[in-house]
Amino acid sequence: MHDTSFENLKLFSKTYLSNKTSLKVIDVGSRLRTPEKIVEWKKILGDVDYIGVDLVSGENVDIILKNPYQYPFEDESIDVIIANSIFEHSEFFWKLFLELVRILKPNGLLYINAPSNGDFHRGPFNQDVLVDVYRFYPDSGKALQKWGNYSGFKDLILLESYIFNRRSKNWNDFVAVFLKNKNYAKDFQDRIIENTSHFYNGYSFGKKSILNYQELTEDHVLLFQKQYFKRIKIKLSNIYKNIKIFLRRIK
Repeated sequence: MHDTSFENLKLFSKTYLSNKTSLKVIDVGSRLRTPEKIVEWKKILGDVDYIGVDLVSGENVDIILKNPYQYPFEDESIDVIIANSIFEHSEFFWKLFLELVRILKPNGLLYINAPSNGDFHRGPFNQDVLVDVYRFYPDSGKALQKWGNYSGFKDLILLESYIFNRRSKNWNDFVAVFLKNKNYAKDFQDRIIENTSHFYNGYSFGKKSILNYQELTEDHVLLFQKQYFKRIKIKLSNIYKNIKIFLRRIK
């Protein structure tokens, strides 16, 4: 787990869950690999009916999936689904997406946090269990909504999506929040991107413009800055050499 994954989950919980009670929440990929997760995540989520789901057994896993694209829950039975750092590891994430939407209640929320950049990472499991195959960009949220609508979930909407700027780690998080039925949109008026400026290329339901539009990724910006300072350093070095040559000549 990295710093901004916790930060974004806090923003999601504060924005969408603070006034909700008796929630049934599924955590996809719940097996503990860092001890802070069980402390931090459950503190963030508060008093909910928490169900940990994973492909392998381990601490914090309540249900082990036999098939990563088939969940043992009835249609429209779950209030909130959290898929944090999961979609980059799902070989057919579009199938996973539809399965998660299937089990959501009509007013249910799907929260996705997936990397938009970063190192190749498979994790501690066998490579056949956990692979690293995808990265997600600003339009990914809109594309997933269209895929859901095309596949029969005609009222599914994207409430918001954005790319979160990094903190201490070298990750940019892609975050998307989906609502299964747009008729409940009035119950979710607030947006994460209205309460933070630490993002770029943000979409919000009902708004046409992109908030904090930025063509370059943060990796590109940092690379150009590094190249710029390198050029400045070379230029200053050349000026210094020329000054030394000039001073020798006038002696």
